[in-house]
Amino acid sequence: MGTNYPGGLDNFAGTSPTYMADDDTTGRTHPERHDDVELAMEAVQTELGTNPSGAATDVAARFTALDTTVGGKAPIASPTFTGTLTAPIIASSGRFRLAVNGSNPGSPETGDLYYNDASHHIRYYDGSGWDTLVDVEDAQTISGVKTFSANPVFNDAGIPQAKVANLVTDLAGKGSTVALWLPGTSGNYVSCPDASRLHVTGDLDVRVRVALDDWTPAATARILARRSTNYCYELFLFSDGTIALGWTTDGTTQIYRQSSVATGVTDGSVKWIRATLDVDNGASGHDVKFYLSDDGVTWTQLGVTRTSPGTTSVYAGTAPLEVGSISGGTGGNAIGRFYRAQVLNGINGTLVADLDLTHGAGPRIRDAQTNLWTINGTANGWMVA
Repeated sequence: MGTNYPGGLDNFAGTSPTYMADDDTTGRTHPERHDDVELAMEAVQTELGTNPSGAATDVAARFTALDTTVGGKAPIASPTFTGTLTAPIIASSGRFRLAVNGSNPGSPETGDLYYNDASHHIRYYDGSGWDTLVDVEDAQTISGVKTFSANPVFNDAGIPQAKVANLVTDLAGKGSTVALWLPGTSGNYVSCPDASRLHVTGDLDVRVRVALDDWTPAATARILARRSTNYCYELFLFSDGTIALGWTTDGTTQIYRQSSVATGVTDGSVKWIRATLDVDNGASGHDVKFYLSDDGVTWTQLGVTRTSPGTTSVYAGTAPLEVGSISGGTGGNAIGRFYRAQVLNGINGTLVADLDLTHGAGPRIRDAQTNLWTINGTANGWMVA
């Protein structure tokens, strides 16, 4: 007969009623019946393994405990990584802790994180390989705030930007504001491709919330621009602290108007700056006005209105829209923290571009107007400010 266990239960036939040494009712001999019982017991032991009760008094008690902690969904006090990652992810007192290894752990699962103390990277497993989430060694301290390099893992096809924003907020402290710091070096800027919605040819309204390291920069700092393959419009800051709005009617010949006074903003301080162009003021001329604001809602005009004879227009062009530079990130690179950049078609008109950097993301962000922004370069970094 052998045994059916563990695949099924055994059903041992009763013994002959006349004598214990007799065959059972199915004809199994006495020695065969001994073999059946021994095989069945061995099968039970194989299934349960050694020390099946663990720390419990018996197997039943151990299953009762499992029903309580697993079936009852009791919280796990110290969650751990699988495989070689054994350090707790969440420790006490609100600390965020990762396992420490000198090389990539074996047998990873998608979403695993660890700190590589050899390369000083926080690394992330995306299901096919390990990628660097944060380069701790390259982190920079600016105005007492720790910043980290933009991360290629975070993109519009990967980790949802809302989750990235939540992570940044959780790590930095509730209510903190995130900004993108640009170092003022070639190749470090933000851009979105040319699109018809950006072809503002009439009245223009551009607004940027920024904290420049130096509000009287050594060289002209480009804040927002469509100026590369051709010249459409740009907002920039001269070394004397005045704001200027530039544009062309033909894609080549620059026209610009400059604020009559400097911004007066303290270096490193946050401010909304704004410029508007009225291409036809109704009096055979065109007007440019400049503004400052603390909240982007209430605006104070900076200096006088710059009025010039003749009406004008803005070249539609094909240049991408850049923040913090011109000419594909190679000219006029600004230094500072950038929070938001907006372009409106018409003064207080339709919003055609709205780059919001206050939630953290990167290197790509899609705004509500469907512009796909790219954070270019490797020397920039997110700041909590």
